[in-house]
Amino acid sequence: MLISSMGRYGSKIDDLNIGLSKVLYFLNENLDLYRIISLNAGFIKSRGRSKNLFAHIQKLALDAFVIDICKIYEKGGKYELNTIPQILPHIQKEQLEPLASKPIETFIQKYGEEVPNPDAIIERLKGVLCMFIKKNKSHFKSFKYARNKIIAHSEFGAYKDSLPRYDVMEKLLLFGIDFYSMIHRAYIGGCPVDYKRDKQVFHSARTLLKDLGLKDVKEDFDD
Repeated sequence: MLISSMGRYGSKIDDLNIGLSKVLYFLNENLDLYRIISLNAGFIKSRGRSKNLFAHIQKLALDAFVIDICKIYEKGGKYELNTIPQILPHIQKEQLEPLASKPIETFIQKYGEEVPNPDAIIERLKGVLCMFIKKNKSHFKSFKYARNKIIAHSEFGAYKDSLPRYDVMEKLLLFGIDFYSMIHRAYIGGCPVDYKRDKQVFHSARTLLKDLGLKDVKEDFDD
């Protein structure tokens, strides 16, 4: 495949990563909504009827997060998906050479691996992904149970299994963001969207709470 001065923009790998990026956007915004409403629940409850609106938004945000976090880690079958496990096989199949190796090295080092052998980059990346999914197997199981039996379907007798803590949700999201950014920098070129700083919905929710009279809006679980 020829590489222009614009990198691999408009290519299949770019399309796949853009598809992943769109899901990450909503994951990021929904987790932010869930966080800010949860942290300021005491004030919200004191506002009377408005608490019902916030409770509804909180539930919608959490349900959407559960569905989408399962979505981005889905292996897929006969259909090609915009998911993390599907992007690496595409790179391997098309024999795409990285445009920059540093993002790959940084990603692998961050998630517990040594700098990869240049002749086996994709296999090392697959190993990192496999290890991450294996370490969080019980968390993914909880998310899939909630998605399949409570959110997507209303199965008789299904119990509401406790979902993982917020820090686990954030960890799974951040891995996805780091993966997307690594693929963009290493195989497409240019700068990816910085979802770790993109907090538009969060800032809007914070402004709304302040307008309702909350002077000190809690923003982090450490506050």
